[in-house]
Amino acid sequence: MNYAIEFNKTARKSYIDQIDKLLAFALEVIKTRKQDHYLFHATVNKGLFAQWRSASLSLLEDIFGQDGSIYKEFDKQTSHGQFEYEVTQGHGTLVAAKFKLESDLPVNLKQLLFYLQNIPSEKRPVGFQVGENN
Repeated sequence: MNYAIEFNKTARKSYIDQIDKLLAFALEVIKTRKQDHYLFHATVNKGLFAQWRSASLSLLEDIFGQDGSIYKEFDKQTSHGQFEYEVTQGHGTLVAAKFKLESDLPVNLKQLLFYLQNIPSEKRPVGFQVGENN
């Protein structure tokens, strides 16, 4: 049994479970929707929004890194911190993150290298030599 690969599957399951909780939390934030007569867009509770955004960014950073496209997209979509449309857009990005994790493919370069290092030598891509003595 390859324990590194099994750990990777366990970590993915944990990340997916955490994303599910954040998706549910987003729906709770949306329930606080108010239409402000002075603003064009509906607003949500700022405190709940801040909790949801912080937890989401932290998790996305852990999974994809700050340079990952999903992290950057979520950060950009939720940067104002008070509008309902930001929560719905962020919710969509979390769904995309979950889909990517469920695809069972490496989600960033670090995980790709980890994955490739745990493939038996004879099954590795031609020329892949990370961590091996030549």
